[in-house]
Amino acid sequence: MGDIKTLASEKVFGMFGILAALLASLVAVFGFYLSWKKQHGGVFYLSLVLLAGSVITWSVSEGWEFGVVYALCTPALLVWPFIGVNQVSLSAPASVPLPRAVAYSNRLMFQHLGHTAVVLLLLLVTSVLASLAICLHLPIAVDGQLGACTVLLPLLWGGLVYHYFAVNNKIKALISYIVVAGLSLVWLIFLPAF
Repeated sequence: MGDIKTLASEKVFGMFGILAALLASLVAVFGFYLSWKKQHGGVFYLSLVLLAGSVITWSVSEGWEFGVVYALCTPALLVWPFIGVNQVSLSAPASVPLPRAVAYSNRLMFQHLGHTAVVLLLLLVTSVLASLAICLHLPIAVDGQLGACTVLLPLLWGGLVYHYFAVNNKIKALISYIVVAGLSLVWLIFLPAF
């Protein structure tokens, strides 16, 4: 009988926690809306505190794995009514520019295909090797190393892609990426992980 009572109280607390988290998320989104509408910084910071409280409440009621997901997704869904309230329809512009003709050249096509191959192949391989070389030598458990690698990989890949398109000398950049990939591969092969 005591087990049923405990289970019932956990269900009531779980449901209360979900409703409290949902209410905190709604009030936080409404506070963000008011702070934007009235240009009031105090309401913004209060809404940030409410959003943090919502994250904590979601995590306590649903566990941190699902709680963080719900805490991040709920405001994204709750914001749409506030967007709908401020929706305005603009009149058609007086002069609509004509679309440009499609410029096709073999040189441009091969240049774009080359950039695509560099980003999707070379930079991906470089970022995977570098992420593994860095994370597998961290003095933490294997699951923590792989978790760190999961976080580092897209950041490193995005940084390399940004760097590739930002530099003027692409050949020099490609050589540096190949060198980094080679050093990472040597690091992974010859230096033992923790």
